[in-house]
Order: sequence, then structure tokens, then C-alpha cells
Amino acid sequence: MLNRAKTSTDVEIIVDLYEKDKATLTAMLVNIREIILVNRDDDKATVSKIKDYLQGQGLKFE
Repeated sequence: MLNRAKTSTDVEIIVDLYEKDKATLTAMLVNIREIILVNRDDDKATVSKIKDYLQGQGLKFE
């Protein structure tokens, strides 16, 4: 997932979040960056933890 091409859905989610609340998006990006840094040796754990984090933030995705 980390190396996949970005889809229009990805872009729509990012733009929607940015327009709603720039500070919230910035905080989310910082938190996701931290998850990536802590789990950089395990791609599956990284993806799983990012998904869990985003779901905890109320984002729904496939």
C-alpha cells in the first residue's frame, strides 16, 4: 500500500480534509509520520496501524 499509485479517491480525501481543517490535517500527518517512523521495518504493521489510526479519526475507506 505504501508504494502504490495515488488514486483520485486518495486525492479527494486529502483535499476534503485540508479544506475542512488545516490544523487537524497537519496533526494527522504528523501522527501518521510517527507511525511510519516507529514501524519502518514492518510494512504490514505500518499499514495496519495507519488504518486503525484513520478509522479512529472517523475516516472510512475500503
